[in-house]
Amino acid sequence: MDALEERIAPSGPRANERRRLGPTPQVGKLLRCFDLLKGRNRRVDGAKLAQRTGSAPRSGGKTEGVTMDRELYRLVPEASLKRLLKYIYRFGVVQGLRILYRILARQKNVKLHLPALRAPVFLRSGTSDVRTFEKVFVSEEYEFPYPNRTPSLIIDAGANVGYASIFFANKFPDSLILAVEPESSNYELLLRNTQPYKNITALRGALWHQPTPLTIENPKDEHWAFRVVQARSRDSDTVRGMTVPELMAIAGTSVVDILKVDIEGAEKEVFESTVDMWLDRVRLIVIELHDWLRAGCSTSFYRATSRLAFRQFICGENVVLVRDP
Repeated sequence: MDALEERIAPSGPRANERRRLGPTPQVGKLLRCFDLLKGRNRRVDGAKLAQRTGSAPRSGGKTEGVTMDRELYRLVPEASLKRLLKYIYRFGVVQGLRILYRILARQKNVKLHLPALRAPVFLRSGTSDVRTFEKVFVSEEYEFPYPNRTPSLIIDAGANVGYASIFFANKFPDSLILAVEPESSNYELLLRNTQPYKNITALRGALWHQPTPLTIENPKDEHWAFRVVQARSRDSDTVRGMTVPELMAIAGTSVVDILKVDIEGAEKEVFESTVDMWLDRVRLIVIELHDWLRAGCSTSFYRATSRLAFRQFICGENVVLVRDP
């Protein structure tokens, strides 16, 4: 095992078993990329580089010098290289590689320590948790200028396993965050992830336009794609539909400083009716619209918000509307 692998390989009672299994092909490439990145922009001996990366020798056995960038692109596809470099850019070389290594390694449940967070986060490898984690903590799609630096109430509707709530809890430690998630396995991991944060309250339910029983329409889809519909009398596994006024009442306030909405198409119902009861009390909305799932989501959202003086900008997949005080 080389120096890098010793530094970032897992420790604990299962470490010896993991070392016998050896790294996955993805992790093996990651380790070889680290060697290349350590010497980026230097010229190296072609034969030694071929031996280190497992590539074929150059024609005629010549040891021609090659650049690191060329070999990096040969070693991994462009999309994978971009992903690797995003981790390095966000967390630094060693931390970025350590975090990506743990995500790609053979573990069902992964515990990650991120430099900017007060507590570790957990994810289920090989699931949409990874892409949700990358959206929040690698691409930082919720990191933008917030006009109110001391928000009192943040509603995280469609909290999934809690990454956005954790981001807000670390950025705004004095805020109350209501994390609303309807699906049971996501909710269990949401509770685990947010347990260290006393300012996060997890609620099993779904944002809706009226308080009514709801059920998951697509329980076999990926963890970030669950959609709710109004429950029928024969549905046994139901959750409560929760309205924005109800959530404000739980928080004991009449203003929502940040309303984060990622509810897989249910924004159509939420913004289609009863918005006059609460929309003018929301100062900032960050929403992912799902017209590709349900026609009319954007129409419903913009018809409702156009009545008020919101300014708009885009951050990643999110539409952000800010209302001046």
